[in-house]
Amino acid sequence: EFEWESYVESMYKPPQSSGFDNNDEIMNYENVITTKQTLGDYLVWQMNLFGFNEEEENLISILISYVNDEGYLLAPLEEIAKEESVDAKDLEEMLPFLHEFDPPGVGARDLKECLLVQAKHLQEDTHDLVKIIENHLSDLERKNYPAIAKALGKDVQEVIEMSQIILSMDPK
Repeated sequence: EFEWESYVESMYKPPQSSGFDNNDEIMNYENVITTKQTLGDYLVWQMNLFGFNEEEENLISILISYVNDEGYLLAPLEEIAKEESVDAKDLEEMLPFLHEFDPPGVGARDLKECLLVQAKHLQEDTHDLVKIIENHLSDLERKNYPAIAKALGKDVQEVIEMSQIILSMDPK
């Protein structure tokens, strides 16, 4: 007597699935192939696009290495120059190039410089914005718009509108 059941079971193979049951979680390949890029990595990538010569690239690399995660330079240029055995004047000359990098304001030494760099990147007339940042940052912090308006000879509403632009800038 032939055992048909065992024969059918041994010969029958269910169709191959994709390897995942409905309950299995499908692997997210984005998590496998992506890495988190640091600000320093991003700045080095931009430096490589700029076309600097070897000496300029070295100076920019030094500056980048002193930029913290918030985008600010961690030390005065004189101190960096001394630690890295380069001329402070050379670092000072390369700093505006770093300020051209993204995000706007990167490489600033303080909040005022950060905001000034960002103001330079705006597409509109920034003369009055620069004046407010340079001379009235403390009044801006206190929202003392009448004092700023009086000093600039502008209408208070106009100062409030300019202040909104400054307040929308990212300090980090």
